[in-house]
Parts: sequence; structure tokens; C-alpha cells
Amino acid sequence: MKKKYIGWLQKTSNEGEDDLLGLDTEDGLIILAEEIENHIDEYGNFLTVKYFISDKEITETEAIEMWARNLFGKSDAKYRIRCSDLTGYLWTDEELNVGGHNLLDELKGYLHKYLILEIEYSKGEK
Repeated sequence: MKKKYIGWLQKTSNEGEDDLLGLDTEDGLIILAEEIENHIDEYGNFLTVKYFISDKEITETEAIEMWARNLFGKSDAKYRIRCSDLTGYLWTDEELNVGGHNLLDELKGYLHKYLILEIEYSKGEK
């Protein structure tokens, strides 16, 4: 299953954590790790990732003509809100690793840039 995530990269929050990677899409703001974790649960945790970064909004056709990066490998994504019965919210865990690469750290280096991210999900190695 192929999914595309398109929009502007920015920091966002979840009512407790202010340093989460968000994507401002035409459908609204999403927390990227949370969205991808949900898709991994549904479609599988072996991912092929391709993404394009730009200073301005571009089409996918324009992006294909630009430099592309591909990552392959077994993946995992984590988005967990940690709470205590006594104190309430504690912190949020956010991870997205693909083939040994920390994709969230890479993308956080492109805040306020336009992202076209395509992920192909599968339940096993291809």
C-alpha cells in the first residue's frame, strides 16, 4: 500500500509536548509519527520511503525532476503519550526509524519546507 504525505513541515504539540514534527496538509495539521504509526499497524512495518523537500510548494512531477532520496528497510514508528494516575501528563515518545535511519531527525532539519513524502508499506521484505 502506498501513502503520500504532502504539506509544510512544522513543529506542533499534543497538549503536552511542544516539539513534535507536524505536517500542515490541505486536510489539516497532522503529527507525522502518529499518522505513520497508524499506517504501519494497518499495512505493515517494512517501508520503502521516498521524499522531496522544497522551499516552495511543488507538484510531484516537479519533485521527481529534482534530487530524490530513497531509504529501504525494516521500520518502526512510535507515538506514545505517557501519563501517571497521580500527576497526569508526563511526556510523549516520538520515533520513526527506517532501515537504520532516524527519519524524524532528518525531516526536523527541514522545518518550514514543503514535503512530498511517499511511503510504500508491506508486511514483509520485498
